[in-house]
This record gives sequence, structure tokens and C-alpha cells, in this order.
Amino acid sequence: MDEYDELGGLDAVGRPQPAKKRETGKGFGSMRDEAERGEMTLWDLAAHQEIDRRLAGSYLLAPRRPRPGAPVQAGSCGSALCAHNGAAALECGRRDVWRVWMAAACALRAIEPASCVGSAAGYPLTSRVLGALLQERLARRDVQTVAALSCVALSAGASARRGAARAGKISLPPALGGACKRCRDAYARVLARWSLLL
Repeated sequence: MDEYDELGGLDAVGRPQPAKKRETGKGFGSMRDEAERGEMTLWDLAAHQEIDRRLAGSYLLAPRRPRPGAPVQAGSCGSALCAHNGAAALECGRRDVWRVWMAAACALRAIEPASCVGSAAGYPLTSRVLGALLQERLARRDVQTVAALSCVALSAGASARRGAARAGKISLPPALGGACKRCRDAYARVLARWSLLL
């Protein structure tokens, strides 16, 4: 009896009736008409749930821009940013994220200019270490750490190229770079919503 109900129902005597076509007259608009009248808002809830507001408020993502010709300040190096972000993660009880930031600080220290840490020699494994850290955090769906670490790595690579001729260049695989960009975009939207962008 249920299969006949799905098809078209039963008449008063109990005989199956053919299914009726739905009418789409003036009272019923097409989906296109409804889409033109309505407004749709998409929220990246997965990213929003993975982002810790305390960490977002205390993370540093890029060094302050020095004045032209000014010496590099000790706190503006990529390794110093990573150390600061690691301390913030440790204060929030995130030891797993602290380990990532400390490993990134060690990797970035190798490509920083001599005025910052005392060595201008580039270290060829910096990109590989940072890439492995980013891939590991992507596998854990840690949008916040991927976004913040990729921002720090990109700014540190740019400042290293400006600061020393022999400094290393940070290059990430294209697929990893695209995933990092999507995480940075999602993170920026959440920071803007929380009024944490400067």
C-alpha cells in the first residue's frame, strides 16, 4: 500500500491512482526566480570552530615595517615572531602548536640576515621543514596554525631576501601554497569578523 501512496495515492475504493504532475503556474516560482529574490550567506563554520580567539588576539603574523635605511630590529625576525607565537600557544595550553612554532623558529633562524641572529648563510632545508610542518597541520585541519605560520614564513622569506644577498628563499610546493592561501583567506575573514585585523 505504501508504494501506491508514493506513486499517486489511492482512490476512495482503494485502487491505485496515477501520480499527478506538479503545477508551476503563477503561484509557484521557479528556483531561478526564488534565487534572484533571496540572499544567501555562506559561513566557513569549520574554520570558525577551529580558531581560538585567544590565540588569534595574541599572534603576530608579520614584523612591523622598518623605515627605509633603518637597521633590522631583533624582534622583527621570523624566528622571533615564531617564538612569540609559540609562547602565546603555550599560555593557552596548546603544547602541540608550541612545538610547531619552535620548530619553525629553528628553521627560520637559518635564513635570517646577520644583523638579526649572527649568520647570513641560507639553510637549504628551511623550505622543507616549513613545508612538512604546514602539511602536518593541514592534515589535522588546523586552519589557524597553517594561516599564521604561512604568513610568518612568507614575510620572513621576503625580509631575508631584502636583508642579505646570500639568504635563503622560502618556496612551498604549488599545491601546498594553494591550501595555505585558502587557510589564510578563511582566517582573515574570521579575524575581520572579530575586529582583530589591523
